[in-house]
Amino acid sequence: MKKLILLSVFSILLFVSSCDWLTGPTDSKPSSSELRNSYEVILEVNAIKQSKMYDVLKAFSNDYKNGFLAKDLTYNQIDAVYENLFYTMQYKSEYDKAVKSIEKMDENSFFKGTFNGKDAEQLQGIGSAIKGFYDWCAGTGKNSRNRILTVASNLSDDDRKKLYDGLRPEWKEKTKNEQDFWSKLEKGEMDNSAPQMFNDFVHTDNTDFPLVSQEKGLSIQKIVVKEGAEGIAAGAEVLVEATKIVTPLGKGMDLVDKVKDYADRGEKIFTNPKEALKDEIKKKIADKIGGLIDVDGAIDASEIGEAAGEGLKAILDAGLGSDDPSDWVKSVIDWGLGKVVDSDTKGKPADIVVAEKVTAKTNTKVVIAVGDKKVGENTEIEIGLPEGIWKIKVLDIDGIIDEVITDIKKKIETLILTSTDKDGQHQKGAYSLSVWISPANPDAYQSVTVYAKIYPEAAGKEIYFSVVGTDDYTKESTASTDASGQVSFYVPGGAGGVSDFITVKIVETGLMRTLSYVF
Repeated sequence: MKKLILLSVFSILLFVSSCDWLTGPTDSKPSSSELRNSYEVILEVNAIKQSKMYDVLKAFSNDYKNGFLAKDLTYNQIDAVYENLFYTMQYKSEYDKAVKSIEKMDENSFFKGTFNGKDAEQLQGIGSAIKGFYDWCAGTGKNSRNRILTVASNLSDDDRKKLYDGLRPEWKEKTKNEQDFWSKLEKGEMDNSAPQMFNDFVHTDNTDFPLVSQEKGLSIQKIVVKEGAEGIAAGAEVLVEATKIVTPLGKGMDLVDKVKDYADRGEKIFTNPKEALKDEIKKKIADKIGGLIDVDGAIDASEIGEAAGEGLKAILDAGLGSDDPSDWVKSVIDWGLGKVVDSDTKGKPADIVVAEKVTAKTNTKVVIAVGDKKVGENTEIEIGLPEGIWKIKVLDIDGIIDEVITDIKKKIETLILTSTDKDGQHQKGAYSLSVWISPANPDAYQSVTVYAKIYPEAAGKEIYFSVVGTDDYTKESTASTDASGQVSFYVPGGAGGVSDFITVKIVETGLMRTLSYVF
């Protein structure tokens, strides 16, 4: 009988308290309450944005009825893509204020200069990560405006009047008359509505707008796929970990329902999600938009497909790596799991983790997780992250922060020690601990090697190992890490059905990890 290692799955309790939106940053260092509010704004807006990205995926699969981009999108589906991707623009000013508040605090971060021999300028903050999405929104609005003006310049005055007369009431009420509308459009004052507006005009049947747009090569089907793909790639730079279990508070909680909808119905939209998800997404997007020459020139369909493939893969991993999802989803996930421990036993435990990319082969720059699972005297928050080095920042309800740097390994669980005790010593350079076995699923009488790795990497650090088997086999030893911070421990094979229970501990700090397996 064989059994997988009993590693924790990604099960993040996404609990968000209703937040008071910021009234604006001050010139001085923000207070703890202002800082807490800032992070709640960041969390809420990104949860909202991410939930809308799942809606785009839904539209691209005909409401999960067909394969990914297997059919042309309907007028309503195109409208939904643009509405969803532009929805969070209404929160931009609040988000920008929150970022400025956080950046004021980060000016005092101890992660300046270098750490562990690496340049700290590589750190990717929340502000820079979201900028790509807002830049995409601005660029898409401008392009849609130029498409409308390009086509409209080839229409009769009567057709241009019909377009104005047919505007949605919420757009028309922002203008005084037809001339004012075209003037405002040219000035870019309606860019946030321009993508949906172009879709409306393309689908009018009483003007020559649809015919002229086709003559100009401005195919709405190619354009919406191109821009939807770009929006997903940009939006995936900041992700919120989600699960199907949640206390439904806050503005972004429908993210959880969107994830559940995808988990329940999404398997059918990809041909082979277990092995080549990113490649399939890339090919389908590239095939769909190939040959498009937009108002800003020819586009690289392959490059857009590549970025969108990685972005979609990231939002699926972040959303579906939890609550025992179906086997095909588990097979797709290739992130590592961080178990962030808050050792503060006096005050309120940390409940928000923000991971900022230092070095990782991923376009995702920031991942946010929420929770406060009690384990003994300490609190743990689990966060899934792409493999690489990350700055981990924890925050409690009072706005007390601690931050550490850690190395995340693919498919490996890493213990990360922090403390939000405002009167205590922050952990700063405290070692994180990753532990794994090889082979992960041993056969009867097959020997096992247990590996441990600490970060920051350091040689000569003592690591304690022990094994206790249900066949009464026991063994323990202490060994020192090599220059890469790694050390191993050998365990002989056992009879079929025998369980081994492994304990690994950093002697200096007491940080300990346990796991088990069955031969």
